[in-house]
Amino acid sequence: MSTPHAGPAATESPAARRSAPISREAVFEAAWALTKAGNRPTIERIRLYLGNGTPRGSPNTVNTFLTQWWEQLAVRVAGGPLEAIHGLPPSVSATLETLWNQALLAAKEKWHKDLADREQALVERAEALERQTRELTAREQNLAGRASSLEAALELAREQLAAANQRAETLEATEVRRTGEIQALQEHCRSSDAEIRDLQTRFETERAELARQAAADRNALIARFDATEAQWLREIDETRQIAKERAQELKRIRAELAAAVKQRDRLQRDLSKAKTRSSIARTPRHGKVSAKRTRR
Repeated sequence: MSTPHAGPAATESPAARRSAPISREAVFEAAWALTKAGNRPTIERIRLYLGNGTPRGSPNTVNTFLTQWWEQLAVRVAGGPLEAIHGLPPSVSATLETLWNQALLAAKEKWHKDLADREQALVERAEALERQTRELTAREQNLAGRASSLEAALELAREQLAAANQRAETLEATEVRRTGEIQALQEHCRSSDAEIRDLQTRFETERAELARQAAADRNALIARFDATEAQWLREIDETRQIAKERAQELKRIRAELAAAVKQRDRLQRDLSKAKTRSSIARTPRHGKVSAKRTRR
């Protein structure tokens, strides 16, 4: 079929028609004119129609209004396209029925594509969460290794603390021994009080220094032990919390994927029922037309 080129009124100049904005009514009128002439309305055919043979209007604008025209056509023929076009010329009704079937097929293909894209996006999100879960598992294992290292460090600290306690006990034993020596010296050196006082002073000073050093070592080891243990517990708690949140997110994504699959199956069943009803409705109509032709 040839494409009609009868456009707007001839009083407008071609430059004025190309520069003027395209209206919704003009696109609708062009679409109906093309349909009545037996042509499928397309963006390029409507632009040629509006420009009287020269493309007129933005393809995006024409596409927007043409989409609205298809939507109105779908509303008009909802519940049975043959009922809506009954009474039109045979060439027009046949064209409209062909266009309606093409629109249904295009809508079905677009729905399948959108559903496939959504399912793919959900699968990709699930795979990303799986990867994050594996990374968290690896991190947890790494932290477990660090925990083992911290345990070894704590054990070393305990050994050092035990060694410090042993040194303190040794110092105490030394103190007892030196006290005995002092007492012996006091017995043997009654006449050297000055020397004994000097020895006592040296002993007290050394004992205080050794006690101070032992206390400082013990306190430092205890502080290191407490700090290391607190850090280790914080890291373990944080890792467990992150793993729990990722597991919940993965569960939610899987639920959404399952719901999307159920929705797809339900829509496919509805579409199959609609096609069956359309086939049933179409068969009697053709029979009536044949009967009318026979009577003529």
